[in-house]
Amino acid sequence: MNLSIGFTASRDIARAKPVQEVSDCDSLMKFDSERILSMVQGTRSVANVGGTGSGKTSGVMSPMVDHLIRAGYGGLILDVKGNMLSKILPIVAQHGRLDDVVEFGTSPTACRTDFLEGMAEHEVADLFSTLATCGIGKNSHNMNFFMNGSRIYYNVYRCLLDISRIHPDSDFSRQFRPTLAKVFHVVNNPRMAQGLWSFYTTSLRKALEDCEKKGVEPPDYLVKAEEFASVVQSDSHHVLREPGEETSSQYRDQLSYALNHINGVFSTIEATHGLLDRFSCRDEDAVAIDFDKIVFREHKIVIVHFAMDSGRAGEILSKAIKSRYYQSVIRNGYGSAGYTFMIGDEFQSIIDTSDESRLNDMDFFSISREYRNINIIATQSVASLRAKGGAEAVSSLLANCMTKIILQTSDPETDAWVRSMRGGAGASIRDLGRGECVIMCPDDEGRLIEAEDSVNSEYRRIQDVIKGYQSPKHEERGRPLPPWRVGTAGFPYAISRVLTTPFASGTCRGRLSSQDRRKYGQEMYAKLNKMREMSRAGKPFWKASAPRRGTKTSVSPRLEIGLRLKTKI
Repeated sequence: MNLSIGFTASRDIARAKPVQEVSDCDSLMKFDSERILSMVQGTRSVANVGGTGSGKTSGVMSPMVDHLIRAGYGGLILDVKGNMLSKILPIVAQHGRLDDVVEFGTSPTACRTDFLEGMAEHEVADLFSTLATCGIGKNSHNMNFFMNGSRIYYNVYRCLLDISRIHPDSDFSRQFRPTLAKVFHVVNNPRMAQGLWSFYTTSLRKALEDCEKKGVEPPDYLVKAEEFASVVQSDSHHVLREPGEETSSQYRDQLSYALNHINGVFSTIEATHGLLDRFSCRDEDAVAIDFDKIVFREHKIVIVHFAMDSGRAGEILSKAIKSRYYQSVIRNGYGSAGYTFMIGDEFQSIIDTSDESRLNDMDFFSISREYRNINIIATQSVASLRAKGGAEAVSSLLANCMTKIILQTSDPETDAWVRSMRGGAGASIRDLGRGECVIMCPDDEGRLIEAEDSVNSEYRRIQDVIKGYQSPKHEERGRPLPPWRVGTAGFPYAISRVLTTPFASGTCRGRLSSQDRRKYGQEMYAKLNKMREMSRAGKPFWKASAPRRGTKTSVSPRLEIGLRLKTKI
């Protein structure tokens, strides 16, 4: 076998006695000295540090993945830099678990999903807060503006959600179910946002009037909706506002300040491999990111894989998915029979030490052992972790990783960190050969030990698996076109036209009286309510939106017109 030059060049490392006798199904890693790292030790978290080409991924991460998959466990693998998938799939195939793989990301085999499906309202609020403040320093003077932006996004989400809950079994209501893309486009389309709010408040007013006529107390959901409407209307700088209200330059400036950063985040996701569309899909074959189901009940392996050029968009989505996984572990892991795992390669790109997070990496690593979850993180150096997470937070995170496997790296901070734990003794880690490592882990009695070892045997074994694997060819399936024209913000054209009609006619450019605004709201409500009743009766309300006659997607609109003209001639 042709191996990387120097990878198997070994030192005279003493054959150490295994820490404890562990069966193959309970072992997480086997070193060349026959030392074994058990699954139980793995629940106290593992940190793998090594420079490029040191054997970090192929010699440590991949063998650990192999042991976990062979044992039949489910979990989350975050491949944010796009170089692990080719090593994981051969391992999964060897153990006959390809059907257990659920992939999200940029590859042709990745599942489309509605990211918001299954999330509680407070989790959505936390998500928008995270997106609004990602990349912002804790001491930023503009934090209030950023949080106002996340609140506006959440309010639009809540408005769409409330409308979708009215007769949720109808096709009409399903068009209002919020997705990341729909919320983003509504926030940035003043006509749609104001039309949506007019429909919402008119619907609320009609429902309350009906309760008053019947002499009954309004149900709780109406009371909460009324409170929500009052909160939004009290904000003088909001995209949800009555049509025809006069605006000022201050209003526009304040709104721009609040939305600038979070809009930039969403724009980045939208422009990168169409990820906003991939993570806002409500097609029948879409797969929900429901870790409670796919990991804890079905024991599947969730791989989040982004192409190398995904950059910041991949990092943002990986962090959000990781946070959802943490919450699922807390809900389901305590008292479970088996183990689950979270594997994060190039962890410096997705580390989360923010105080704003409900459950950041430091918090989760400190308690995950109780929930039988094995955390395995890899990074090129301690310096790269500190640059992204802060020195104190990273020190706390690494302290919660009771097993540390350090391979060759030239980073001075990593060398100083290792020397401080070894009491200043031992050779510099930059002198280690490829595949050689310093191990720090607890023994069977809980005492921390330190030894030198190597991972060349596991590397060779995994390389044999990878080289013998032939990847099947996959073609990305095109999405079927809906039977109606798509209008503003992804709504069927019939709906978007009604929501924006007062603005399209040009009659709402100036200030409108409250009486005129109510008139527009009532007209809009009457048209949309008629569509909803048609939908409940099983009639296709979108017929008025010029249904498509064909489903061809391979020909561009301009070329298609040219072909038609040529045919006529």
